[in-house]
Parts: sequence; C-alpha cells; structure tokens
Amino acid sequence: ARIRAIALAVACEVHPVGGGRAQRQLATVFKATPEQGSEWMCHFIRTGFGAIERMLADAQETGRFCHGDRATLADAFLIPQVYNAELAKVDLTPFPTIQRIYAECNQLDAVTRARPEQQPDAV
Repeated sequence: ARIRAIALAVACEVHPVGGGRAQRQLATVFKATPEQGSEWMCHFIRTGFGAIERMLADAQETGRFCHGDRATLADAFLIPQVYNAELAKVDLTPFPTIQRIYAECNQLDAVTRARPEQQPDAV
C-alpha cells in the first residue's frame, strides 16, 4: 500500500499538471504564457515533492530506495518526475531524500538505459 501511495502521489498530484494537455489548457483557456505555464508546473512539482519527501524522510520503510533496498513501482514513478524537475530547473535542495533516492536509482543499469537521451530517437 505504501509503494502504491508514493507512486500515486507522483501520478495523480505531480505529473498531470506538467503534461501537454494541461499546459495547452492553461494557454487556451487562461491565456497563460509559456513562462506562466512553466511556473505553474514547477509550483505543483515543489508542492508534490514536499508531500513525497515527508512520506519518505521519516519512514523506517525507506531504504536505499523509496521502499526498502530494492527499486519498486514507487521509484519507477518518481525517477522520471525528478528528471523533469531537473529539466525545469526546480530547486531540489528542499528534498534531500528524493535526491538521494534519485541518485541511487541512477546507479541502476535499467534506469541509465531508460533515460530519454539514451533512446534511439533522441534528438
């Protein structure tokens, strides 16, 4: 249940606001500029990461990864969102546990191979 809760915090609270449809809706309905859309997305990344950091930081179930010492579904959801946060230049300093887990995951061969820049169609 904890693994699903972490994964769903990313999938339901953080990820949707940064996607193309949400950004297009901001531009179309609210006439937001690209800069305003980016700030809106970064706000929700910071807010969501704050909640996730609290879930991870003080929990004895947190190990090398989000839950224990093996990567789980929670890590699979968190890693791409941290990657996106870095691209958006979100300050990750307030999220040391997330940063540590991200660094740990990036040591895994599967994560390294899955990075967008490693894909055959990378630009």
